[in-house]
Amino acid sequence: LGWTGFTYFGFWGWIENVTIHQRWKTINPQMKLLESADSPYQNIVVAKIADQYNIYGNGQYLASFPNPFQTATQAHFILSQHPHPEKVLLIGGGIGGMVREILKHPVKTLHYVELDAKLIQIARKYLPQEDEKAFSAPGVKIFLSDGRYFVKKCRGKYDVIIIHLPDPSTAMLNRFYTLDFFQETARILKPDGLLVTGVSSAVNYIGPEVGNYTSSIYHSLAKVFPYVLVTPGDYNFFFASFKPGIATSDTKILTQRYLSRKISTPYFSHHLFQLLLPPERVEFINKAIKGFPVRYYNTDTQPISYFYNLILWDLFSGGKGRKFFTKLEGLSWEWYFFSLILIIVLRFTYIHISKRTSPIKELKFVSLYAIFSTGFAGMGLEIILLFTYQNMYGYLYQKIGIIVALFMAGLAVGAQLLNHSISRSSYNWHKVLLGIEIAITCFSVSLPFLVKIVFRMQEWHFPSGEPLFMSLVMVAGILTGSEFPLVNEILIKGRIEAGRSAGLVDSFDHLGACMGAALTGTLLVPLLGTIQSSLYIAALNLISCLFIGSFVIRGKADFSYRQLIW
Repeated sequence: LGWTGFTYFGFWGWIENVTIHQRWKTINPQMKLLESADSPYQNIVVAKIADQYNIYGNGQYLASFPNPFQTATQAHFILSQHPHPEKVLLIGGGIGGMVREILKHPVKTLHYVELDAKLIQIARKYLPQEDEKAFSAPGVKIFLSDGRYFVKKCRGKYDVIIIHLPDPSTAMLNRFYTLDFFQETARILKPDGLLVTGVSSAVNYIGPEVGNYTSSIYHSLAKVFPYVLVTPGDYNFFFASFKPGIATSDTKILTQRYLSRKISTPYFSHHLFQLLLPPERVEFINKAIKGFPVRYYNTDTQPISYFYNLILWDLFSGGKGRKFFTKLEGLSWEWYFFSLILIIVLRFTYIHISKRTSPIKELKFVSLYAIFSTGFAGMGLEIILLFTYQNMYGYLYQKIGIIVALFMAGLAVGAQLLNHSISRSSYNWHKVLLGIEIAITCFSVSLPFLVKIVFRMQEWHFPSGEPLFMSLVMVAGILTGSEFPLVNEILIKGRIEAGRSAGLVDSFDHLGACMGAALTGTLLVPLLGTIQSSLYIAALNLISCLFIGSFVIRGKADFSYRQLIW
């Protein structure tokens, strides 16, 4: 009754409000928190400092207003790079006044794509009146959709496409900076069209950290568009086109374009082109970025740019992991698989040296290694599937609950099936464990090819594409879940009490899952790509097959069971 009363009188809402404000004070004590709201995609925060409003999504800066000088500079600089920008696509970043400034050019159609309807709804409460009115201006149409998904489904052609999003610091944002996405945007650009994107950079010195980061975007873009202009500053704009002379660093041409449009604004002048594009800096930045070797293209299957962004954050925050991450980035894929070979060598060296190893101890090792490798595979494969779903369908946050629920349901189904078999049958359970490990290995190897089939079905508009993808998540869960009761049964038969056995299984599963999630998302996928990451996971479980197979072939499994019966 007391809990009901607390709920009725809004006590829990008050508690949540207090904790949100306290948390915000520890993060940004100079700003006053005005509003915090959750949408299906993110947590949205509106904060105020002096007369300026700032909007954050999941803690990441999205926009600030009123900020007329910055907004006008960006909009007029970008739109002046095209001779006749009549039809424009703006993906993200339209809530800070960008829409208003774009409409001052001869733009007849402006399509603004924003994923989160609640973001626009909240921003409109605080926007200046002229910015709010711009959303309803003739020719402006707002599409509430994932930008990547919108581009995939779009059938129109645009003069200018502006990617106005935060830097690729996450896999979610990195999707808008990949070679695959640039190929998709190329399809909906007119022959004389212009694609505009950009990332944070450095003004005077392009070191290896900044250089690898910016050049990974540049080279991916240049792979699709033959003409790419990079502009200098602490933010590098990339202007990409199929034809020469569309984007230019010639301030006279830009001035002529701008003045011919008779734009009236106190926040931008054609004289700023000379400040934005000093010839020596333009030459420096283009030579520096183009000069960095193409080690990796930033792709959907190998999102290297967000790994480089991680190194940059470590540099800016004074962390000590930069050298470690840089060394990992310099390693070829063979070195990652060498670590797995080392596991095999160490294990069999130990067996050779310790010739009188107890069968019970060996039973314990092979069983717990199996549960560790399965936990690694379960979380690693789920991370790969989440990344793949995000690239394919875009709106991950809406579906992540379903994906996780299906994986958990698969765990339950797999555990129940094995529990049922254990209670009714009497097998050599090590051979069953070997069979499951072989199945996990085969599933890991085949996953990239199965996902590719789902991709093709999606492109051919088969309605079963998404359900088939979800079935892959379910299969991963079933294979993972089936090992829990099986390994527990093996350990109990190996004279380990039930409580300790359950604790060991849970511990090694969580250890494997923790390492699988951390390594797959942070290192394996960006450095090796999804295909080789899947093969790495398969190899880890193949080692388990080798250990169990050796144990069974040498007769140790039967011997341990005979010991138990005796």
